[in-house]
Amino acid sequence: MRPVFTFVSTGAMSGALIASAGMIGAHASAVSEPTVLGGPGHATVYPSGMEVAPDGSLIVADTGNDSVAKFTAAGALVWRSSAGVGDGDEAENARDIAVDDQGYIYVADAAEFRIIKLRPSDGQAVATFNGPAGDRLGSPIGITAKKNKIYVSDGAKKKIRVFDTNGNQVQVFTAKDACDLSAVRDADADNLGNLYVANYKFNNIVKFSPTGACLTTWGSQGTANGQFKNPYGVRLAKDPKWGEVVYVADSNNNRVQVFSKTGVWKATVGKTGAFNQPGTFTTMRRVAVAKDGDIWAADLWGWRLVRFNRTATGYAYAQTIGGTAPALTKNSVFNEPRAVAVGKDGNLNIMDTVNQRVVTMTPSGTVLGACGARDWRPISVNWPRGVAIDPVTGDRWIADTKQSRLQIFPAKCGAQTYRLGNVGTATNQFTWPHAIAIRPSDRLAFVADSWNNRVTVWDVATRTALASYAGTFKSPRAISLDAATGNLVVADSANNRIVTLAYTKSGGFSEVSSITPAGLSMPEGVARDAAGDYWIGDTGNNRVLVVSSSGAILQSITTAAGKAISKPTSITVNGSKVYVSDTNNDRVLVYTS
Repeated sequence: MRPVFTFVSTGAMSGALIASAGMIGAHASAVSEPTVLGGPGHATVYPSGMEVAPDGSLIVADTGNDSVAKFTAAGALVWRSSAGVGDGDEAENARDIAVDDQGYIYVADAAEFRIIKLRPSDGQAVATFNGPAGDRLGSPIGITAKKNKIYVSDGAKKKIRVFDTNGNQVQVFTAKDACDLSAVRDADADNLGNLYVANYKFNNIVKFSPTGACLTTWGSQGTANGQFKNPYGVRLAKDPKWGEVVYVADSNNNRVQVFSKTGVWKATVGKTGAFNQPGTFTTMRRVAVAKDGDIWAADLWGWRLVRFNRTATGYAYAQTIGGTAPALTKNSVFNEPRAVAVGKDGNLNIMDTVNQRVVTMTPSGTVLGACGARDWRPISVNWPRGVAIDPVTGDRWIADTKQSRLQIFPAKCGAQTYRLGNVGTATNQFTWPHAIAIRPSDRLAFVADSWNNRVTVWDVATRTALASYAGTFKSPRAISLDAATGNLVVADSANNRIVTLAYTKSGGFSEVSSITPAGLSMPEGVARDAAGDYWIGDTGNNRVLVVSSSGAILQSITTAAGKAISKPTSITVNGSKVYVSDTNNDRVLVYTS
């Protein structure tokens, strides 16, 4: 007999639970309102791109807040917009912005492979474009505007695309002769139409003629003046003393370098420092220039915009907007929480993806600490999504998604970390792993290697890869353990199904069963409770499903604690507790079965 869930009747419950046609007669029961852990803990701004608009205001690509923001030059917020085009259509990963001569704003929306055009008055979207048929944008990561031309750096396709202000592609720049391109991050044109490219991987600046001929390159890897460590942004603007010059955001050197248009070094501005140190950068990404020659820089993981005043003799630190770390308190902590792992001590380890850290909480939600940061060694992560705990050592195994590897954080943050794997398709490699689970009985770690469309298994004790299984998976994004059988439960996201796998070292992988609940859309969370029912994060439909072993929907939960659920991307079952990461609401919901 299926255990009965306790139903608590409160005003907040109205409309929260929708009984589907799949409910099982007398055994159907409602799920009680959950306990809520956490709440929004966002920095004011996570700037990955910025420009100075014609009116002197600042337009910012606020990547970590999935938005574009307009600030006055003094730092007051004017408006914030996440608008795309169409109902419910939002800018999901705004990486850079451009502003044309009329003030219209163009957003490089990398997650949706498109450019969004916003009107200047309020940031509302008026159009989108993504390149011509047969050659769509691969990865729009940088964008600038000059003389009614929009220059888009397509990092995935190693080219610079040029559009008119209506979104028609009019020109393409690709590698030619000595002007080789790889992982391009940004490009801008001078007044004559010559193009300058921030060539991230090759640590140089590439200069093309208006027709695409290779004119020159300069730079090499290093820390000296004129050298780079991954140039991320480039801007052509007029300096009051030198005329039109080239400003380069030298990202991993945390400085802006200024050059003549032939590559002669003129100045270096800024240095590496913590987010609360004036005049420094933590993880700087882009550079913008005001009409008076002042330099602005977008310091992404310093959570700040930094201005240097152009003086008669050089540059002097003048201003910071932001520069406050994300909150870390009981009710204000998360920016898109994902996986939840329960330690032997009963405490929760929750992946706080956009804040690039693992947060440790007591079961009641008291914050004990956090571990991890972006680009601060030795605990650097890049938009991590999964976490599991080694039952023997207490080490935290992390699916470090965008760095395509696993990382091992000891229970004591700051101790020696380990990195396993890198990008690739071999058994010991990954391409965007989303989730990880460790089976206590044999200390095997199972990884949802999402973009390789497979599941891999690792020996936790020896930290070695053992095997992989692809089957017919398409972007599996969640993996958990059925405590009763030790089998694996996988959310096969792009196939909209749930698959159960068995694995032994001697027999390898085998599929046990699969279910396809009605209407399931891009599930990114799944776990099985003690009754044998599946809890599924039906991410594409913004709901949590409770589903029988045959695939019948028993419950559809669309609201919790008075708020509509938004993007439930991870589910963990531990004993009688079910942890649901209500990701876009920055909270974890705890249900009791």
